[in-house]
Amino acid sequence: MKSETKMNLTPEQIKAITAPLEPALVIAGAGTGKTSVMAERVLWLIEEAKIEPEEILGLTFTNKAAQELRTRVRETISNSEKFQNSFEITEPNVGTYHAFALQILNDHGLLIGVESDLKPINETTRATLAFKTVLQTQSSMKNLEKSPRYIAKQLLILDNQMAEHDLKIDSISKFSDKLLTQIATTRSRKEMRDLEVVTLARVELANLVNEFRELKRDEGIVDFADQMRFALQLVKSHPEVVDQLRNQYKAVLLDEYQDTSVIQRLLLSEIFGQAHPVTAVGDPLQAIYGWRGASVSNIDSFPHHFPQEDGNPARKYPLTANFRSGQKILNHANQVSKDLRDIHFAIDSLVAGKATNSEVNIGLHLTWNDEIEDITNRIKSLVVDREVKPEQIAVLSRNGKELLAIYDLLISKGIPATFSGKRDLIDVPEVSEVLSYLRLLDDPTHNPSLVRILAGPRFEIDPKDLALLSLRANELVKDHKFNKENKTFEQSLLQSVDGTDVAELAVLADALNSPGNSGYGIGVKEKFNKLRIELEILRKHITEPLSDIIYRIINQTGLLIEIMASNQLMTESRYEALMSLQDLAESFDQGSPHGVVREFLAWLNEADELESTIEFAPTAMKNAVSLMTIHGAKGLEFPIVFIPAVCENVFPNNRSSMWYKKPELIPYELRADASSLPGGFQTEKKEFDAYTDRCKAHAELEERRLMYVALTRAENELFVSSHWWGPTQKKVRGPSPYLLQLKEIVEQGHGQIVEWTENTHEENPTLDELMPTIWPPQRDQVARNRRLDFANYIENQTEVDETTLTQTQITLLENWDKDIESLITELTSEKLVKKSVAIPDTLNVTKTIKLMRDPDEFAKQLVRPMPSKPIDQARRGTQFHFWIEKHFAMPALLDSLDLPGAADEKLISDNQLETMKNAFLNSPWANKKPLALEWPFDISIGGRSLRGRIDAVFETENGIELIDWKTGVVGKSDDLQLAWYRFAWWKMTGTPIERITAAFVYVPSMEIARPKELLAPEVLLESISG
Repeated sequence: MKSETKMNLTPEQIKAITAPLEPALVIAGAGTGKTSVMAERVLWLIEEAKIEPEEILGLTFTNKAAQELRTRVRETISNSEKFQNSFEITEPNVGTYHAFALQILNDHGLLIGVESDLKPINETTRATLAFKTVLQTQSSMKNLEKSPRYIAKQLLILDNQMAEHDLKIDSISKFSDKLLTQIATTRSRKEMRDLEVVTLARVELANLVNEFRELKRDEGIVDFADQMRFALQLVKSHPEVVDQLRNQYKAVLLDEYQDTSVIQRLLLSEIFGQAHPVTAVGDPLQAIYGWRGASVSNIDSFPHHFPQEDGNPARKYPLTANFRSGQKILNHANQVSKDLRDIHFAIDSLVAGKATNSEVNIGLHLTWNDEIEDITNRIKSLVVDREVKPEQIAVLSRNGKELLAIYDLLISKGIPATFSGKRDLIDVPEVSEVLSYLRLLDDPTHNPSLVRILAGPRFEIDPKDLALLSLRANELVKDHKFNKENKTFEQSLLQSVDGTDVAELAVLADALNSPGNSGYGIGVKEKFNKLRIELEILRKHITEPLSDIIYRIINQTGLLIEIMASNQLMTESRYEALMSLQDLAESFDQGSPHGVVREFLAWLNEADELESTIEFAPTAMKNAVSLMTIHGAKGLEFPIVFIPAVCENVFPNNRSSMWYKKPELIPYELRADASSLPGGFQTEKKEFDAYTDRCKAHAELEERRLMYVALTRAENELFVSSHWWGPTQKKVRGPSPYLLQLKEIVEQGHGQIVEWTENTHEENPTLDELMPTIWPPQRDQVARNRRLDFANYIENQTEVDETTLTQTQITLLENWDKDIESLITELTSEKLVKKSVAIPDTLNVTKTIKLMRDPDEFAKQLVRPMPSKPIDQARRGTQFHFWIEKHFAMPALLDSLDLPGAADEKLISDNQLETMKNAFLNSPWANKKPLALEWPFDISIGGRSLRGRIDAVFETENGIELIDWKTGVVGKSDDLQLAWYRFAWWKMTGTPIERITAAFVYVPSMEIARPKELLAPEVLLESISG
């Protein structure tokens, strides 16, 4: 360590950096320079402890964090005197905790029967396997009264929890039996009857977890939960692996140790316990990821989990000098964290490490609207009057939902703003628009979606015309629930705007097709007709892959063009949101032609029911105010920070999940960190109520840590605010305990109260406010008119007579032609670097055949997916398949033709269909009884999911025959399709491969094409490896 470096470090930091080669815990408070300390520690290990760089292991959580640590270490080493003139610097091994576990399995997994070169499956494939487990189980699920997809979600959560705590199913069964015995004596109380159901449901879920793990084992795949579980099993049973790892890594650094899970701690202590030089760096006050498996007890108990050679606890090295925030801000952070420091025996209060002026402002407003108006006005004043750069300002919220209203207000005031970090995909307006179209394609009676589209920015149908459309819909309904003679126009109009869903009155799609002659506004009927035609065109493609349907919606509606042509500040992120939706559709189901739209929408609905957000990470704008959740802001810092909605029941959030209410959560008593959790559970009322209170108090601690993290993101100015009445709530909120604590510090002279409004209302005044507005909403009319003028100009262009052009104009055109030719040449050049494309984790048979026949075209389609042109024989086949099911009276498990509106369009004439039907009825096939029709399969091969559907399965004298009905040209079918069908039946049923045949049957000729030889399973498997 150079002398000038020492001068820039505090005594606390130097002690941590130069600690002896023994277990050590560096408790690094917020803003105390932990990354710098870790980098300098690496340099000290190399220069002073004489450990080679490659013998140092550094672990953190994300690839991004690993890269940042790697870069900082590289810079520190390269600046040292020893390596200044070195051209090749060997670097320490820096990676993520999961990558370390995976490397152990790849190197030594065969010792416990786990294949090497593992690639963990993604969450989509994992969810597919869980869903498959639920559908195929023979186990009881009578206490799991949810949909299969919901149960699959619960299964995955319990699997994660059991893996994180290295918990076996027997432990859950024994605990449940004991608990049920206790419940039996107090079952008269409702909460005990509820607990009984939860306990029984947990046992059923645990059985499903067992089946899920068996399925993964049979398929030879692992997920992230398995990595740590198998790695721990390996090192426990093979001490020689532990010896090798300890010899390989002479020193270990563990970053963000407060966020590690129990099983990660068990793995690390199993390998690097027994006084190995392990330096853990973290802060228990910033442990905010308990909801995803982290256990703050790991850092609290590190000195005992990693004792010194003499058995004494490891030494602790606190860092208390904060180099980020001013002292006023730190005073507030210290006040909020006081109770936490008492619990965690953490560092003392933070002190400012540099002379930084700071200010803290707090406010309490009557309503949420008042609060966000004040926040956005203050931000505008900072940017306009004080000339603060927008990127120096951040708004951090407990829940991302609060940020939407603030964003809209900032944009309306001309202040650039951006969502940083992850955001709920469904909240993006353009995504909601696409989903509305999807819902209408699946169900034409879904009136809320139709109303959203009609009232949206494309059509701008006002409430009066929506009411008239509702009246027309009622006229078309023969059997409706209300007496239309008693329903006045004014009543219908009122219902359309007062919160009553006009969808409840009748099917608006019927009126869209026949709007009648009511007194609609100018051009309204034309808009109705335009939407009707759009929906008819889109509905013809309902059996196409989901990503293709979404692509068609985006292009048919001009949504993408509108985004790209707009001057909105969020253009880039909204474009990314649409692309994320398409990627999500692609991963959800790679082109399954049956019922995928309905399944996708059901999945979205269940995600909402589970309060599970579907996140995407838009590219944050530069020179814009950052809006993000507090979880997303961890590790970041901003000169000015606003924290809104610090209200009772909002922040802290009191809706935490408890094991006695959720079967997917394991009881505290069974957790490996049980000693740090509330104990003393009893079923008697007094004891039970006391226990639930202790659980709520424990959950509040993580909320308090989250508040501490929020406060310590600010460097110079901090604004914390609250309100009494939310936008829609009927129950009063008011300031949370956190804001009241901050108020105490302010009143001691450490900040100022910018507003403090006492509540004088018994009811929410916001609910009574009638906000006058203009319909349609006023947008940037100048820009809109320009686009309309330009569109009209393009539509009315005629070919130019070049003889009338001036020489300057001719030269300009020639230059344009040259530029175009150069661009085309460049884009088609073979010298361009080819982009490597990974084969998707989910494939259907059609795309698998494409991969095998034309891998280059398959790759191009992955890079830039384009919808395929509808094939007439596919449409004919769809109707014919539907008729086949009726003939055999064996409906498919999932039938896209049963979707409402699927029969709206005549895909083929009645004569064509009749010809096919007669040909089939006069063939031997009509009298055979199939084993299965439209038999769906979803098989896992080498970590990938292959999906498809076999038209018909028949039993023959020699075994099984798989049939695919073809309504196209004879001889144009691909034998690979039958080869994969045979593979799927063999893999899922265990029928010997030699007893399975397959054939195409062409309708109406009834010609049979039965290939003599199909590709063997090993050849097929090799074709999709990579």
